Amino acid sequence: MRLLPLQPACALAVLIAAAILVSSPPALADIEVAVIPQGNAAKERPLPNGSAASVLISVRNTGKDALARADVIAQFDGFVPATTEVWRVKGTTATFSIERLPAGGQTERILRMSVANAPLVATKRNVSVEIRAKDGALATGEAQILIADCAGAFRSRLESLRATISQGVRDAAEEMRRPDTNLPLSRAFPYTGARSREIAAAERLAGTVAARRGADTQMATEWFRFMIVRWASELNAYTSQPANPGLCANNYYQIAGYRQGLLPITRHLDTIKSAAASSIKAARDAANADGSEDTATLARRLIKEAELEANADTGDTFSILASARATFGARPPATDIARKFSLVETAAWLEAADRRGGKLTEEIEKLLATIATAHKESCICSF
Repeated sequence: MRLLPLQPACALAVLIAAAILVSSPPALADIEVAVIPQGNAAKERPLPNGSAASVLISVRNTGKDALARADVIAQFDGFVPATTEVWRVKGTTATFSIERLPAGGQTERILRMSVANAPLVATKRNVSVEIRAKDGALATGEAQILIADCAGAFRSRLESLRATISQGVRDAAEEMRRPDTNLPLSRAFPYTGARSREIAAAERLAGTVAARRGADTQMATEWFRFMIVRWASELNAYTSQPANPGLCANNYYQIAGYRQGLLPITRHLDTIKSAAASSIKAARDAANADGSEDTATLARRLIKEAELEANADTGDTFSILASARATFGARPPATDIARKFSLVETAAWLEAADRRGGKLTEEIEKLLATIATAHKESCICSF
C-alpha cells in the first residue's frame, strides 16, 4: 500500500501536538510545596504582637518535565509580610516568581513577617502558599503559627482586679490599728519580769498589745499608714498601665519590688509571730506540757494544778484566766503558779496579735499570688 503525503495543514497539527507533548507543564502531583516555620515561629509558645516571624517556603519539582515560569503567592492571617528583594508585597499578599524549575529541582525562600492584631487567647493562624502558573494553580501548602496578645491578656486580667486588688490588705491593716472589743481591758496576772531576753521582749510586746486592747501601735503610726497607701497607689498605677510589650517582662522582679515595699511592715509582723512562738514555748515548758497544748488547755491544766474552783470548762483563754484570777480573790497566788499563769497570758495576748498580723500577711501574699498567677496564665508568649 502506498502512503499518501501529508497535506500542509495536517503536518502543522502533528507538529503542534508533538510540541505540546514535549513541553507540557508538570502535573499538580509533581509540584510539592512546604511551608516550614522558623525560629520562635516553630515553637509551641505563641508569638506576641509586633514580634518577628519567618517561614521557609520550599518548592520542589518531582516530575519529569521542567516547570516554566510560575508565581509563588503567600497569603496571611494575623501577619504583616516584609518587602524584600525577593518578595513583592501588596496588602496581605506576598509574591515571588520562579523563572524555571527543572525536573527534580528545588528552590527555597525565607519569608519574613511580623505579628499583627493577635487575639488575647492563643490562636493558630495560617500562612497559605499557592504555586500558580499561567494555566492555573499547580500546588498549595500552608503552615499554622500560634499567636497571642499576651500583654493585652495580662493587662485585661489586671484591669479586672483593679477595684479590689488591694482592698483586703487595707482592711487587714485597718483592723490591726483598732482595739478588739472581745479582748479584756487589762491583764489578769502581772508580768513575770523574766530576765531571759526572748521572754522579756515577749512580755514587753504583750504589754503594749494588752494596754491598747489588741490594737497595734506600730500599724497606727503615720509611717506604716503611708506605706500601705503608697503601696495601694502603686498597684493601681500598675494595673492601669497600657498593654505595652514590656508588661509581661520581669514580673518576678515586679513582685519582689512590691514585697520589698512592705518590708518594714512584714518584719514587724514576723517579730510578733516570733514572740508568740517563744511565749507559748515558755508556757508549755513551765507547765511540763507537750507541744500540742494551746493556751486554753494550758490554763485549764494550771487551774487543776492550783486546785482552784474556777469555771474552766468553757470559754476562751482570757475568760479562763479571768475565772482563775477571781478565785484567788484578795489572796495572791503562789509565786510559781502566778508565773505559769502569767506566761500563758502573755502567750494568749501575743497569739491574738499574731492572728491579726497573720491575716494581713495572708492578704499580702494572696494579692501577690493573684498577680503572679495572672502573669503565668497570660504571659505565655515566646519573647
